[in-house]
Amino acid sequence: MSAIKSIATIGNGLLYLVQGQDSQGRTAFYYVLVDKIKKELFLREVTNGATDLRKFGKILISGFGSEPSEDAKAYLKNEFNLDTL
Repeated sequence: MSAIKSIATIGNGLLYLVQGQDSQGRTAFYYVLVDKIKKELFLREVTNGATDLRKFGKILISGFGSEPSEDAKAYLKNEFNLDTL
């Protein structure tokens, strides 16, 4: 993964936007709700290269492309009342 941005705190988790490539080399983005207790390991592993994001929490939404789609942003706004980047 190439870019990580902290977005918000939701309940017992931290929401991150992760941008990079999926396991098949396609450009993708992921909004990941990371368990607070797994934050440090998440940040270390994601910045060091490929990892399974699901082991750190829940992927709320993902898609292809270097930037989140308007649909993804609308989903986060409607479901979690979050204004995203």
